[in-house]
Amino acid sequence: MPALPAWPSVLLGGVLLCSMPQTAYWVAVYTGQMGDVIWGPVITHLSVLAPVLLLGVAVVKVLQTENDTAAMMGAPVQAITLPVCRMAIMTLQELWPLVPFIEETSETDIFTYIGCGTIALWALSPLIPSFPQAVPTPSNPTAQPKRRPQSSTTDIRHISGLGTGISASALIQHNISTTIVEIDPAVYEAATRYFGLVVPEPEKVFLTDARGWVISQTHAEMQGVSDITQDTPSFDIVIHDCFSGGGVPSHLFTQPFWEDLRKLVKPDGVVAVNFAGKLASDSSRAVILTLKQVFPQCRAFHDSLKELSEEELKTEFVNWVFFCTPSAKPLTFRAATESDYLNSYLRERVLSTLPEHEINLNLVIGDPNENDHRKYVLTDERNPLGNWQAQEALHHWKLMREVLPDVYWETY
Repeated sequence: MPALPAWPSVLLGGVLLCSMPQTAYWVAVYTGQMGDVIWGPVITHLSVLAPVLLLGVAVVKVLQTENDTAAMMGAPVQAITLPVCRMAIMTLQELWPLVPFIEETSETDIFTYIGCGTIALWALSPLIPSFPQAVPTPSNPTAQPKRRPQSSTTDIRHISGLGTGISASALIQHNISTTIVEIDPAVYEAATRYFGLVVPEPEKVFLTDARGWVISQTHAEMQGVSDITQDTPSFDIVIHDCFSGGGVPSHLFTQPFWEDLRKLVKPDGVVAVNFAGKLASDSSRAVILTLKQVFPQCRAFHDSLKELSEEELKTEFVNWVFFCTPSAKPLTFRAATESDYLNSYLRERVLSTLPEHEINLNLVIGDPNENDHRKYVLTDERNPLGNWQAQEALHHWKLMREVLPDVYWETY
């Protein structure tokens, strides 16, 4: 490594340290637009930290090899002992409060120069070309009110996974008794505080894991006692919306869980399951085959804005909602009406075009044999769903990065 003069290195290192909050932010802004979860942070750290470390090593090297101690008598760095084994990063941290400056330059001028450098970095940032924005991902169909089956009279619904409370709010606006099960109290607080969720029946809000809650309700129903109501412990419709962060909680997708949940659903009730991913993936096959082990009838819909071929439906990463029922009767839906939309254009678009976005699940699972059932049906003893979804998590991160314009991710 070539030797660098000590004082310019210390001065430049101080300027870089002072401007590091700005440089770290703006470098991260532009590397984030690359859409690469690995190389973006790597480039950011190298760009911001490498120059500082380089200058720090240069300063340490000069001070360790300096023979003319008399010339250093008046230098503030003399008070610091620098053994050979000293680490560069520690030396920089200790040198920073005592950065030497040229005697003729006042402290006011020094801070003026540093401020001007920071402003220059900010002023030049608009000149750096931005990356093009991708098309946002479509809306999630399960965030909208579900279409009601023709054969069911809905008087009570159950939601696992609250999110921002859009589905719950829509049900409540329709005067439908709604039970909410959400594992994270912070999510419930955010939905009520920032997203306008008003819960008229707070006694039907359970901030706990849905698996344990379903088990407790199943046992309570067997004993003739329920936390919901002793008269009607069963649900007309269950909205199972637990997808988050590129994956799902795998213990909420096993055959024992669906069997327990089925005991809480009326004979002609419906279970709506949100899922996102590639339909032809192992994780999708596992979810579908496990559902069909418990519910004899299931229908699937996607929410893509564009027309997709059968091959694209299998390979594109899109949002899906599976409607399943324990009933042997055909699962049908009534047509959406104006009152279902609740003055929402997005809700109207999703509900009015839902029949056009159905896919035949046989295209995905085909005619499964015994080996397929052994591989894909999820149980508590054998549940590889988490490992399968880990392969798609990175792709999901890239998609979520495109949901909103870059400025939102960079600001918040």
